Amino acid sequence: MVLALVPGLLAVTIVVLAPFALRNERWAVRRPDRAISCWNGLIATGTTLFATSALCALLVTVRDGTRPPDPAAWLEQTALALAAWIGLAAIGGVLALVWERSEPLADADRTARRRLNAVARTATYDREFVGGVEVLYVDSPAPLALAEQFGGRRILVTRGLRDALAPVELRAVLQHERCHLVRRHHLVLRIAAVNVACFPSLRGARAFEKSVHLLIEMSADDHAARMCGVDATAAALDTLAELHGAPTAALRAERLRRGFSAAAGSYQARSSRVGTNGSQSSVIPASSGVRSALR
Repeated sequence: MVLALVPGLLAVTIVVLAPFALRNERWAVRRPDRAISCWNGLIATGTTLFATSALCALLVTVRDGTRPPDPAAWLEQTALALAAWIGLAAIGGVLALVWERSEPLADADRTARRRLNAVARTATYDREFVGGVEVLYVDSPAPLALAEQFGGRRILVTRGLRDALAPVELRAVLQHERCHLVRRHHLVLRIAAVNVACFPSLRGARAFEKSVHLLIEMSADDHAARMCGVDATAAALDTLAELHGAPTAALRAERLRRGFSAAAGSYQARSSRVGTNGSQSSVIPASSGVRSALR
């Protein structure tokens, strides 16, 4: 009985405590890759423990079913049987719910892919390869860069964005989009979207869906800064903020300037304040604007 209940109790504990364990947005801003891995790990662990609990209850029930009935243990045997069938029904219900809620997302992806393919066929005027990823330049004045994350590995860049950026800034944007493809950030977004669609009232699902978009953007920013430098990446973000009227891009640029160490290849807590004795303080908090977006 304990063997069947412990994994289930651990799964419930993880689901309840996950938002509190990961609510410290300061470390998430500094280590977005680690924060994404923690979220995915918690979701995978909770799902595995829940399935393990149901499977253990089923195995115990099957084992006890092969033994002669014991009148003294009828209550425990009945409870195990109910737990096994309820667990299996819950797993089946969750799988059916995930399938139902994920199908509209898959349809939207297929529609977007067809539109991108149509644009690529009719409006491409130049192409190149960056790190093994095909880059298509399409003739459009809209300043956009898109990574096709389902059904292919390519990046679409409009003429409007190419003309608006300096060459080194464009390289930073390409490395940013390439990071999304290489690290399969679309799968992270899909997990978050399905998770919140299936369990909209679950605090952990809402917190993950709210923060994951910004986390993957900061992860791609860090990769671009490692490949092309902090200045070029931050300048590209500033330009995108002006073109799109997106203050979040400007805050991400500020984050890189204030804390990203190109030498270390990661975000560092660096000081930009001078104390009263003329020395610099050792720690400076990450941009409050970026952190507030994670709440």
